[in-house]
Amino acid sequence: MKKLFLSTIFCIVSVATFAQDSTYKKLPEARTNVPLVIINSNIIGGLTELNPSLIQSINVYKGEKVPANLKNLGMYGVIAIETKQIVKTKSLQEIKAWFEVVGNVSFAIDGFFVTDESLMIATSDIAGINIISLPEKKGDMIINEMVINIKTRFAVEKKPGPQDVKRNPNDPPGTIYIR
Repeated sequence: MKKLFLSTIFCIVSVATFAQDSTYKKLPEARTNVPLVIINSNIIGGLTELNPSLIQSINVYKGEKVPANLKNLGMYGVIAIETKQIVKTKSLQEIKAWFEVVGNVSFAIDGFFVTDESLMIATSDIAGINIISLPEKKGDMIINEMVINIKTRFAVEKKPGPQDVKRNPNDPPGTIYIR
């Protein structure tokens, strides 16, 4: 009986976890555990050039509280910052034109598909852009869907720095490590 109960609980947890994750349309290499940063309600990123003294407000949204136009991007939450500062941006259509991509294109930010194409991206926080062709089955035909995936600085893995050096617990305080 105990085994049946544990199996049932495991199935419910598995289905709940799968259902929660399946609500987000994303690429296999989507960012993990990094919240989305939104400046002035429509700019993705922008933290690298933000002046802290010009910040008016900061709000954090998770789960059902994430604004509807950011739902798919906000799997790990949204940090919304309102500021007086002007942030240099590019629209998603400008990025499409920049790469001379024609036809229907889907956009993704750090692997999560964008549902609101009026969003802008802060140019200072673009770490890379990939153009991906995804096969999609429509009826009996397979059509390649073009996806422009914009990687932000927050989703790129950081390189190890001095703070990541393994310390020897037997070394006296003040020991300096040189790489």
